[in-house]
Amino acid sequence: MGKLITDELINERLEARGFGEKQSENEEVVRQNVLNYYGVELTDNWTSKAEYYMYEETTKDGYTVYVATNNTNNISVCEDIYYYNNDLDEKLEEQIKYSNGDEDNPEIIYVDDLNQDFIDRAVENLFIYLAEKFEEDVVDELFNEGYNHKVVTPINALQYIEMISQDYQFDKNSKDYCGFINITVDNDYKWLNYATQVTKDRDRYEIVANHYGLTIDRVVSLGVDRVVKGELIFKELKDED
Repeated sequence: MGKLITDELINERLEARGFGEKQSENEEVVRQNVLNYYGVELTDNWTSKAEYYMYEETTKDGYTVYVATNNTNNISVCEDIYYYNNDLDEKLEEQIKYSNGDEDNPEIIYVDDLNQDFIDRAVENLFIYLAEKFEEDVVDELFNEGYNHKVVTPINALQYIEMISQDYQFDKNSKDYCGFINITVDNDYKWLNYATQVTKDRDRYEIVANHYGLTIDRVVSLGVDRVVKGELIFKELKDED
């Protein structure tokens, strides 16, 4: 049985990068890891060194508005003023994602209240985006190390045999390893068509089984046009001396 790419293995490597399940459960860690990756620092201390500003203002007639701008001396009513802070998460997400900062010299974003929900929404979206991006990298990395995907929904008889070869009963690291598998064909109608093809053309599919380190040890089929009752037994292919 070859090395298989599993969800657990992918998550283990994502966690090593700071973007796995363990980190996703902690809002503070999510925020910090996203900000560190993009080289951004959020502060609620007013500073002229900030690259971007997000804060609440009150109009002359008493209405609350929200400002999101990179220039507090030249605020555009059309582009920088928002009636609802629910609209700010996309602006913050975009500002973080396309920042020019790094870990040593982070880009500073001023937000007058660091406990606002729109901040959590923005960094959560970016965390998900990065986790998906890193997952693609991890899968490529595992392929380069000789791992293969686990087949769960075969689309033909070839993949059906590959799926069988990946069963835990052929995994020598599993406590349930036994080196063979007995398949009662009629009990698994989901794969009945593929099992039928194997029973009807054993010699052809024996070559496929050998490729995955197996041999078709026994085929018992009953029925005329299709396997109604039957048994397939696959065993590990032993090296001949």
